[in-house]
Amino acid sequence: MLKFKDSKKKFTIIYETDDMTENHIIDGKVLNEYERELVFFGDRNRGDIFILTSEDDIEEWNEMMECIIEDEEEWDEKSRDLGLSNYFNFV
Repeated sequence: MLKFKDSKKKFTIIYETDDMTENHIIDGKVLNEYERELVFFGDRNRGDIFILTSEDDIEEWNEMMECIIEDEEEWDEKSRDLGLSNYFNFV
């Protein structure tokens, strides 16, 4: 289960592939709806993308990660590739 390291730190992670290893991190900013639409419009030919932010509920993050990270060993292996290591702890 993930837990925010700092609940006040703002960030956005744009995931560009199903395995989530292709991602873009925007540190210090949460994209607004207009900015999200621009990302989706500009990326319409590349396939599925999804966006998660520090304002999303921790349960949403946990749901997204539960099939990818099952234990602390997997956390150690995958958290950096998924852009999570600076923002979350695995508990």
